[in-house]
Amino acid sequence: MVCSVKQAATGEYPVGRGPTSRRPTTKEARQVFDDKAKLTEHFIVTLPQLLTKVSNVLVCCMSRGMQEMFTASEHRNDNIF
Repeated sequence: MVCSVKQAATGEYPVGRGPTSRRPTTKEARQVFDDKAKLTEHFIVTLPQLLTKVSNVLVCCMSRGMQEMFTASEHRNDNIF
């Protein structure tokens, strides 16, 4: 997926594929420009939503990890007394 986004955004071919030393035609350059615009429009809408989901997952993981850490700490302290 990253490779296809990079290809659409920059016009570069994947490693080992495509022509090695030719300049893009006007039609190809226009296609790259259009793809960049479409990607930008798409990610303007979806990126905030994706970041919200990721941050929610991180908060859940962190809070769960904190709970486990405190629970483990309490069990260790019980053994001390």
